[in-house]
Amino acid sequence: MQGNSPVTNTSNDSSSPNTTQPFSSDYLESKVKQVGPHVYELDIPKDIDEVEFIVFGCQGSGKDSQKQTAKLMDEVASKSNIQCIFGAGDNVYDWGATTPYDPVFNSYFHDIYNHPELKTLKEKKFFMALGNHDGNFQNAANAAYYRYTNPTGEKTEIREVEHSYIDNPEERAALYSNTKIDPKKLPQWNMPYYFESVILGDTQVFILDSSTYAKEYLNSLNGKINPDKVNQAQWLEEEYKIAKASGRKIAVLMHHPFYTSGKRAFPSDFDSSHYLYPKEIDEINEITHSNTKSYNQLLKNIFDKQDIHFDVVFAAHDHFLSYYNDKAVAKEQGLVQITAGGGGGKLQDRKSYAGHPYVEFLEQNGFWKVTHNKKTNELFFEMYTTDGHHLKFSDKNHLPIRTPSKDQQYELLRKCVLFSCDQYLNKLKMAEIINKKSKETTNPGMLYGIFNQTTHLFNKSVNVVTSAVKHFMPADYFTQEITTLHQLKAYFNHVESSSYLDALSVTEKYLRNIILETPLDNSFYFMLKESIEKEMKIPVNELFKTIKTFNTTAEFN
Repeated sequence: MQGNSPVTNTSNDSSSPNTTQPFSSDYLESKVKQVGPHVYELDIPKDIDEVEFIVFGCQGSGKDSQKQTAKLMDEVASKSNIQCIFGAGDNVYDWGATTPYDPVFNSYFHDIYNHPELKTLKEKKFFMALGNHDGNFQNAANAAYYRYTNPTGEKTEIREVEHSYIDNPEERAALYSNTKIDPKKLPQWNMPYYFESVILGDTQVFILDSSTYAKEYLNSLNGKINPDKVNQAQWLEEEYKIAKASGRKIAVLMHHPFYTSGKRAFPSDFDSSHYLYPKEIDEINEITHSNTKSYNQLLKNIFDKQDIHFDVVFAAHDHFLSYYNDKAVAKEQGLVQITAGGGGGKLQDRKSYAGHPYVEFLEQNGFWKVTHNKKTNELFFEMYTTDGHHLKFSDKNHLPIRTPSKDQQYELLRKCVLFSCDQYLNKLKMAEIINKKSKETTNPGMLYGIFNQTTHLFNKSVNVVTSAVKHFMPADYFTQEITTLHQLKAYFNHVESSSYLDALSVTEKYLRNIILETPLDNSFYFMLKESIEKEMKIPVNELFKTIKTFNTTAEFN
């Protein structure tokens, strides 16, 4: 017997696992090794035209945000034909599970997604990927230790894999040894191995452990053999060729994204050093003819070197929701990426704007619903947030899919808002590019304020903002401005348009957060005010007076 004292499952639903500890961790691990990695073909109806599934990640907190996201997932699942759900990692914050019977499996998963009040979600099967927290790669107390000794974290990761076997190891090992599986026979939590692949109709999803992939790639080149684990990089190369020949859409589910607009957009060796020795980073750069310390980019370079190209990347790691599609400008295949890190962990803000206009971003809790239309062979991605946003995209390009309003006034207001969003984001993009080239972040004359406003993205400080700008702006003004911009941009890109008066009300509500006594020329508010007054031929203050709820205590300038 290993681990803590027995823990009894608190759920009344029989589909939850028996969380007492009748089997040792060593025995469970032997079953994991016996099974190894597989490609599973789920037995789903052949006559359906669309295959639907959900992707989420960075959820394992047990907090209200995770529970509210689960509730929304249940609502969407009840109106859809969801075949299964994919988790992109960070299932157990902050340092992974201590045993396969750890109480966190209940508090962070079963008690949430198997909650009695959820009508549909508790019947769905989850395939879970490993994140950096699941392998305890990020423990701040051991950061210096990781920098020099670089433990792989697999001794921690295995606990989440073993959890899939705790009910009946023999029976579960037999089930996971099949290549074709009836989803009804699966438990709710599924992690048969560190990595595997799932086929849903004409879509194949490779589920990878991205925290160890780079090291395993080097091991495969250097002939290093781990007797306890199949080499992931070698396995993927072989299975990818088979998947490619099948003509299916090929997706990857892994924790680390290729593209990021978050804090890792400005890389140091700290992130990579969780997973690789400095000499290993240098070795990968030499092999891939690159020069980067970004782990995200190192992974991308490795896959390119292996000639592995996915139709879509499902990732997390960044605690927000975003969609990236650069097919419009890519010289070759381009990158289509879903970042689904809003599953319930503490949210993170946007740091980089260089990807504009090919990225959609929301710092909100939520998830993505993915649909593969078999007739058109097109993938559709729908973002749902707990704040009520619903956006839709396809793998063809970065443009949102929506039903235009029949109200010309609504469409004109939308045009003004989106033009101003684009104008402002382009200025931030320009400032970032200039900053990257010059490395000078204290020039007060560049872009008058915009450059200074963005310097805290690079210096992590707002102290470099000039006193003149400080006079006009609260300390958190830039953060409020960016939040307002993203909220408005998302609202006017919703799948279904609201009424014109509702749109006015929402616009007025968000602008209240960033109104200034003396608007700065380069502020988002000033740009939107100018655009509205130019296109709609009416002062902003007069326009918003058409709303019954207009607050007359503050005037729009």
